[in-house]
Amino acid sequence: MTVSAPSPPASLFDPPVEELLRRWHLCGASRNLARSLRAAYRLEGEPWIGGVLRAAATEFALALPPVLKRSEAEDGTTKLLIAFGATVGAGTDRSQEGSGRRSRRRLRPESPLSRSDEVGTRPGFVPGTRPRLDAVECVLIPAIRGDYARDRMSARNRTDGKPRPDRRSIAAGCISTQVGCAAGCAFCASGMNGLTRHLSVGEIVVQALLLRREAESRGMRLATLVFMGMGEPLHNTANVVGAIANLTHVAGGAFAPRGITVSTVGVLAGMKELAASQPAPHLAVSLHAPDDETRARIVPSGRRPTPHLVPRGAGGDARPTGLGRDARPTGRGGLASVAETLDAASAYRAQSGRDVTISYVLLDGVNDRPEQANLLARLLDGRGFHVNLIPFNDVEGLPFRATPPERAQEFWNILRGHRLSVHFRRARGAGEDAACGQYECAVPSRRAPGRSSRPP
Repeated sequence: MTVSAPSPPASLFDPPVEELLRRWHLCGASRNLARSLRAAYRLEGEPWIGGVLRAAATEFALALPPVLKRSEAEDGTTKLLIAFGATVGAGTDRSQEGSGRRSRRRLRPESPLSRSDEVGTRPGFVPGTRPRLDAVECVLIPAIRGDYARDRMSARNRTDGKPRPDRRSIAAGCISTQVGCAAGCAFCASGMNGLTRHLSVGEIVVQALLLRREAESRGMRLATLVFMGMGEPLHNTANVVGAIANLTHVAGGAFAPRGITVSTVGVLAGMKELAASQPAPHLAVSLHAPDDETRARIVPSGRRPTPHLVPRGAGGDARPTGLGRDARPTGRGGLASVAETLDAASAYRAQSGRDVTISYVLLDGVNDRPEQANLLARLLDGRGFHVNLIPFNDVEGLPFRATPPERAQEFWNILRGHRLSVHFRRARGAGEDAACGQYECAVPSRRAPGRSSRPP
């Protein structure tokens, strides 16, 4: 007779915060409820105040996923490699149970490398076997220019002309939404091994909480969150929306909604769902090319253009199908055309009231020519988008090179000449494979010995 192993408690960070508040209020645990839940989201070891609430919370686990590796680059950017599928050493401190007092001990994950056979796992774990660990990366990025600007503003608003001495530095957190990625961007390491699975709401949330704890341990405040790590967020829209709701709830993560940005390669159905969510985040669209043909080469699931031209307006000037606002979808399957994607982004901005950024990785000889800059500028004219030009970060085995600085500057000048809002994203964390496009779920490094982490 086979006896199945009992399922482990669900993560506290999976269910909606509103649902927990309502459920526990009905069971008589209303006193100090919001305060206790906030403490749990601050990763305090024993957050529950009172025996009734403590008893009600036993169905949920406060365990954290183990951090397999912590890497810090010279610029302060810190990458955490987190293993999901196992939780260790983060159990609740029961030493004061029943006393009505709360321990201020913080939850601390332990290394799973020597204890992976002993830890609790997802349902389906067979005792005595080694659990599967799905590793993802999340990154803490300290601000540079932002601190200087905030200090100047603080000094201007004070009578003594000096910034507040207690003002903390700020940081951004970049979190993952999937193990692997199915988008297939040719210049990105995250999708090199395909998609393994979606991350749950709790697995997305806990990345932000671990990054906030990392920031606070270094005297910083985690001010912004970007869903730009491993995975295509809008292939996992429901869990991304649920995670944002928990992270922004005043009794949960208490992050500011205006500080959250979700990136997508252009999943139209997901963009509509995200725009209708509350609170809606800012949106970053990974465009990377102004025409369908080039985009299909570097985002393989993108659609290919039709070979003929269609007239535009009464003037009769022609343009390729798929490049304008009146374009129709082409090809089979995959993503929408460039025109559809931009129209959907405009609709998102109009419905949600949030900002839209166009992300554009500059690849030498692929998408960085002056005529491509001019085409991009014409497509974005009047839409109110911001353009974020991103340097390509070296990934072992990929055939791309970064655009030379002088050509990148020319690209920027053309966009600015069309009066677009545009800036270069500074490469951060490349020395530890923590830069844009370098996230990967494999624990070992991809780089061959002696190879530079920066583009030549």
